[in-house]
Amino acid sequence: MADNQPMEHKVEPAPAGGLASTLLWEWPGLVVGLALFGFFASVLFGQDTLFYRDLYRHYMPIGQLLAPSAGSAVSLLWDPYLNGGQPWLANPNCFALYPSRVLYFVLTPLAAFNWEIFLHHFLGTLGTYLLARRLRLSPAGAATAAAVWAFAGVSVSMVHLGRFLSYHTLPFAALAAVGISRHRHRGRWFAMLTAAFFLQLLSGAVELIPVSLLLAMTMVTGLQPGFRQWSRSLLSIATSLVLAIGLAAIQIVPAIHFLKFTARAASGIGAGILDWSLSPLRVVEILVPGAFGPLDVANPESAYWGSQIVDQGIPLLVSVYGGAAAILLAVAALIAPTGDEVWRRLRWFLLAAIVVSGVVASAASLPFAQSLFDAAPWLAAVRYPVKLLTLFVLPFALLAGWGAHRLTFEGGLFAKITAVLAAVATAGVAIFSMVARVFPGAAEGALEWYFHNRTPGTLEGVTAGLDHSGLALIGVLLTAGLIIRGIRSTGRTLLVILVAADLAAAASAFWLTGPKAAFGRMPPIAAAVRSQLHQGVLFRDANPIEVVPPLPANRAWAPAAWWFSVVDDHQATTWSIPTIFHPNTSSLVSERVERLRLRVLSLEWSRRLGVLNAAGATVILTFDEIADPRLQLVDEYPVSGDVILRLYRNDSALAGFWFAREFVVVADGDEALASLLSGRFDPHQTVILERSSPSGPSTGQRLAAMVGLDQTLFEEEVDLQEDAHIVFTLPWHQEMVAYVDTTQSVFERANFAFSAIEVPEGRHRVRVAYRPGSVFWGGLISLASAMGWAAFAFLRRRSNRRPNAQRSDESSRANSPRSA
Repeated sequence: MADNQPMEHKVEPAPAGGLASTLLWEWPGLVVGLALFGFFASVLFGQDTLFYRDLYRHYMPIGQLLAPSAGSAVSLLWDPYLNGGQPWLANPNCFALYPSRVLYFVLTPLAAFNWEIFLHHFLGTLGTYLLARRLRLSPAGAATAAAVWAFAGVSVSMVHLGRFLSYHTLPFAALAAVGISRHRHRGRWFAMLTAAFFLQLLSGAVELIPVSLLLAMTMVTGLQPGFRQWSRSLLSIATSLVLAIGLAAIQIVPAIHFLKFTARAASGIGAGILDWSLSPLRVVEILVPGAFGPLDVANPESAYWGSQIVDQGIPLLVSVYGGAAAILLAVAALIAPTGDEVWRRLRWFLLAAIVVSGVVASAASLPFAQSLFDAAPWLAAVRYPVKLLTLFVLPFALLAGWGAHRLTFEGGLFAKITAVLAAVATAGVAIFSMVARVFPGAAEGALEWYFHNRTPGTLEGVTAGLDHSGLALIGVLLTAGLIIRGIRSTGRTLLVILVAADLAAAASAFWLTGPKAAFGRMPPIAAAVRSQLHQGVLFRDANPIEVVPPLPANRAWAPAAWWFSVVDDHQATTWSIPTIFHPNTSSLVSERVERLRLRVLSLEWSRRLGVLNAAGATVILTFDEIADPRLQLVDEYPVSGDVILRLYRNDSALAGFWFAREFVVVADGDEALASLLSGRFDPHQTVILERSSPSGPSTGQRLAAMVGLDQTLFEEEVDLQEDAHIVFTLPWHQEMVAYVDTTQSVFERANFAFSAIEVPEGRHRVRVAYRPGSVFWGGLISLASAMGWAAFAFLRRRSNRRPNAQRSDESSRANSPRSA
C-alpha cells in the first residue's frame, strides 16, 4: 500500500491464540524489545551491576545466599545470620518461594540478580504490548505504549526497589480483566489474573494488590456500559483475588504470624507512613527530565537540588518523568473527538485512574490523610504513598499508545490537532528556556525560591531538561507534519523511535550501576570478622551512611566504599557472618531484639558488654576507642580523615550456648530488661528467666513434624554434674520446641530476648528445633486452594462438553438422510 493511500477505519484485535505469535512479525514491538535489551546490556553481559538503594543493601545479599556456591546455612525455614537468627520463609522481604529465585541455582549470584530484574522488566513491557493490541491499537500504537512502560521514570525507579519485581505483572492483571469483561475464554483470563495476584503476594509487595484491583476495575467499567454488564466481571475479579490469597497462604500465614512479634507491629509504624509522598511541586519533573537534579550516591544530597522537596532529602522514586512526546500524544488522544466505541468511554476511565494515582501518591498534602491512617492502622501495610504512582504508568502508557495509534492511523484532523499542540508546547518550552538563559540571575533566584535550595548547576540542569523536552516535542511536530502530508510509514517509524528515545535518554541519567568487581569478592574487613567469630556473632554500632569516605563525583564506586567500609547486616550475611543488634531498616526483627538494641546503644561500654556477652557477640565493630581488658583490638580501618573503624575481639562473650547453675525468675519483660541492664548481671553465672505455664506443641506443630517441617537448630549430648540451664544466644521464638532425650522440655524465654532449657543432672541429648505450625497451616490452605481450583475447572469443562456434544448430535440427526 502506498504511503498516501487511505487506510481502513478500524483495526481489529488479533485473535487471542495467535497474538503472541504475531509479535515476531510486528517490527514496532521488536524495536522496543531490542531497545530494552540494549538498555540492560551492560549489566547482563558487561562489567556493571544494578545496586542502588535496597538492591545492594538487602536484595542482592539475600539472592546471593540462595546460590549453592555461597556455602550458606540458610534453609527455606530458618535464617541463622540475621538478627541472631529468625524465620526465613516467614520474612516477606525474602520472598523465598518466588518462582524466579530458581535463577540463583543455575547462574552466578550477580548474573541471576540482574537477569531476574531484566526478565521481569521485559515481561511487563510484553504485557503492555499485548494489552494494547487487545484494545485494538495498531502495532505502532502498542509499541508506543510498551515503550512508555519500559522507560518511564516510575518504571525505571521500580527497578531499584527489589521487592517490586511483581510490579511488571500489572499489565497482565489489566489484560486478564479485559478478557474477563468480554466473556470469552473466561477460565483462561481468570487464571492469568489469579497468577498476577499470586506473584504479587509471593513477592511481599502487598501495595500492588490495590493497584491491580483498580486497574482491573478500570478496564471492566471502561469497556462495559453499566452495572448489570460489569457486575459479573467484578465478581470474577474478587474471586480471583480470594483464590490467589489461598494459593499464597504458604507465604502469607507464616508472614502474618511472624509480623505480629516484630518491631514493626510493636512500634506502630503508621507514624512515618506519609513519608515519601509526592510533592505537588514535583509535577514539573513529569514534564522535564532531571528537573530536580542528578543523583550521586557517593553523596546523594550534594547535587540533587530537589532535596528540600522530597522526604529525607533523597527521592524514593529516582525519576517520575513521563516523556514529553508521550504526554503530548496522551493529551491529544483525550481532547480530540473519536468515533471508536471502545476508546470513547475507556479513555476517561484511564484518566480517572491517573488522577486517583496522583491524589493518593500525594497523601501528605491531603488534610485528612493522617486522621485516616490513625483510624485505620491496617493501612500502614502500604507505606510511602509515592509508590502508588505505579497506578499511573499503565493508564498513561495506554493513552499515549492510543494517541500514537490515532496519529499514524487516522491522520487528518487528529494529526492537525497534534501538530498544533506540539507547536504550542514547543513554543512554551523554548520561551522558558530562552528567558532562563537571557536572565540567569532572575532564573536562579526563582529556582532557589522553588526548590528552597541553592545548589550549583541547578539552572544548567533545568535548562538542559527543558531542551530535552523541547527536542522531543519538535519530533512530534515533525511526525505529525509527515503524516499530514501522507507519509505514514516514515511517520510511524519515527514516532515509535522518538517516544522510546525520549524516555530512554532521560532514564539513562538515573540508571545507577556499579562495577561487578566491587560486589563479587569478600572485602578484607569481612574476612577479618569471619576469622575472629569462633561460633559467635557480629555486633556493629557504626552507621554506614556516616562512614562513607569522601569520593569524587563517581557514583559507580560509592557502593564499593560502603561495602568495604562497614559490614552491614544483610551485607554481612552475604559472607556467612551472623549479626545481632544491627539497625534493621524494615523493622522486620523480633520486637524484643530491637528493643534491646536501642537500649544497648545508650549504655556505656562497661555495661554494654554484659548484654553483648549474653548475645554471643564475639566480634565488635565500632568507631569508639575502648579500654577494657575483655576486648582485644584486632585491627583499625581508616575511613575518612581521623575517623577510624575499629575491630575488637570480645574474649568474654559466650558463643552459641553455655550452662548456668543459678537463675532468677522475674514476672515480666520489663523486670527482665531492668535486671539485664542493671550492670550487676553476669551471664556466666546467672540466667534471667520469665517463667510461663508449660505447654505442649500446638496441633499445627505436631502436624508440621509429621510432614517434615522440623529444622534442628541445636543438638548436643551433655553430661551435667548437677541440675542446670542450657542458655542459648538463639533469640526466643514462639514456634520452637525443645527436647531432653525424648521428652519435651519447656523452651523458656531467657535474658529478655534469648532462650534456655532446664536440664537435670546426668547424660542427656538436648535438641532444639524450629517447627513452624504456621507454615503447615499455610501450606495446607494453599494445597486445598489448588485442589479446589483444579476440581472446579475439571467439572466446569465437563459440563461445557455436554451441551456441545448434545448440539453436535442434534445437528447430525437433522442432517441425516432419514431426517430429510
